[in-house]
Amino acid sequence: MFVRHRDVSGHRYYYLCQNRRDGVKVIQELLAYLGRHSTVDECIAYHRDMIQKWQSELDSISESKRKRRASLERWILKSQSKIGELESLLM
Repeated sequence: MFVRHRDVSGHRYYYLCQNRRDGVKVIQELLAYLGRHSTVDECIAYHRDMIQKWQSELDSISESKRKRRASLERWILKSQSKIGELESLLM
């Protein structure tokens, strides 16, 4: 596995990739999108920090703000899923 980057509109984005051989061809597979984080550990740490931030906001927000609560819950689930995906690739 290795990390590669692409520059888009002045921003650098990182991807976790691996090469596999298919007969005589070598095919590069994208395993995970890391965003602006240059390492898997940095990406995992970012998502853990964001989960804590969103969880504390979720705990303090009133029940009447349903849309905001739903957004926070969705973001938390997506970040937890991303962490699980990255950790499984590292094993």
